[in-house]
Amino acid sequence: MRTRSRPVIYLRVSHGGRAAAAEQEQQVRTDLAAVGVDSRVMHVSCDLDSPGGRMGPALLALLEEASFGLIETVIVREVGRLGTEHSALVAVLLSLRSAGVDVLITEALALDPGASERLRAQGAERPLPRLTLGWGEEAEHRHTCQ
Repeated sequence: MRTRSRPVIYLRVSHGGRAAAAEQEQQVRTDLAAVGVDSRVMHVSCDLDSPGGRMGPALLALLEEASFGLIETVIVREVGRLGTEHSALVAVLLSLRSAGVDVLITEALALDPGASERLRAQGAERPLPRLTLGWGEEAEHRHTCQ
């Protein structure tokens, strides 16, 4: 049986492509560093040019991995990255919760020292970092890079 994976940073940008995603990723990593969490080896899953009203291909893949117990924590800059429409956001949060996955919002991480400690403990193992990219509504365009 596979062990649970390390935390996953999830990014979603509705426009601006890779440049906007890189900026969002840097904000997340800065927030994590501020509470002493090393994010260099974390998997990054990103939906590019994906509206918040529906789930992009990278988020769908993330939810599938979570259902198999391969993800322990999903980290986002703000909760709206998981969905901007209420029904989409609730569906994602319920799916993650039922899979036993914690969702951490980096904007509020400083207010939850226990969450920071859990992330540091999960960082004890060092697998190779990966990047999953998904583009807009084209679910066939999902790429994972090592």
